[in-house]
Amino acid sequence: MLPFNPLRFGGAPWNVTFNTTSSFITNTNWQYYGGETTMSHFSQMAGLAVQNFVSAAVGMAVLAAVIRGFARRETSKLGNFWVDLTRTLLYILLPLSVIGTLLLVSQGVVQTFTGSVDLTTMHGFAQSLALGPVASQEAIKQLGTNGGGFFNVNSSFPFENATTFSNFVELLFILLIPAAATYQYGKMIGRVRQGWALYVAMLVMFAVGIGNAYYQEARTTPALAAAGVHATVSPGSTGGTMQDKEQRFGIANSALWGTATTDASNGSVNASHEAYSGFGGMTPLVNMMTGEVIFGGVGSGLYGMLLVVLLTVFLRA
Repeated sequence: MLPFNPLRFGGAPWNVTFNTTSSFITNTNWQYYGGETTMSHFSQMAGLAVQNFVSAAVGMAVLAAVIRGFARRETSKLGNFWVDLTRTLLYILLPLSVIGTLLLVSQGVVQTFTGSVDLTTMHGFAQSLALGPVASQEAIKQLGTNGGGFFNVNSSFPFENATTFSNFVELLFILLIPAAATYQYGKMIGRVRQGWALYVAMLVMFAVGIGNAYYQEARTTPALAAAGVHATVSPGSTGGTMQDKEQRFGIANSALWGTATTDASNGSVNASHEAYSGFGGMTPLVNMMTGEVIFGGVGSGLYGMLLVVLLTVFLRA
């Protein structure tokens, strides 16, 4: 009954609706549905994309209050939540999302109200490809560390992640605000060096994760080695463990994404994590087991890390 539904999707079942709503309003964004086969354009824009903005802004507003709690030792005033929420939406998330959307559109990420396009493949088969306002949702999905994809296969799909440059933009957006929050913390408490210390700690753990994921995925797994299969791998080549990885991105960009998305509590993928080797898959698993404080989600990553710091100081004392 709602507009912007060119494929005439019916209403989702109540359990899918409840699950999706609960997921997106809490910035969890795990998906119990296939985006292009379930949600109308209106649902994607007015429902999911709005919560991508608001849930991220809430996390950033809470972070601002937490930092003020450190900086204002002799006051009970931690600011106004609604003011922080509005500033975050209007001055940070919206402008950056517009920039990100334009960058993604320039690379070929889809942005249209058309429902689908019918075509004939090179082998003569008829195929229908779903379209929609993808780039605009993709920008805030990554910027707000949301992770809820427009398409079922997420950022491994060319319409959602078209080129290696769009892959870089989306990766940058995943880590942009969580990384900048460390400087925000140092600036607001008047000790910028403390912010840099937190940033370096996160960066070192991030680099270790990337190194392990790339090394393990770029080598022959023990099972293949036992079968006499050996891979010769050069940076960016298609050797190593390429199962369920995009040929466009290769092992390096897949390992980088897998590390970044689990560090930042993002959840989006450009390769299937279930196809990682045993030790390669250890990186995303360990990242999640840390409580996702290696940069982490917008706002939540830093105040999670601050809790770890406080516990460390307490135990050390």
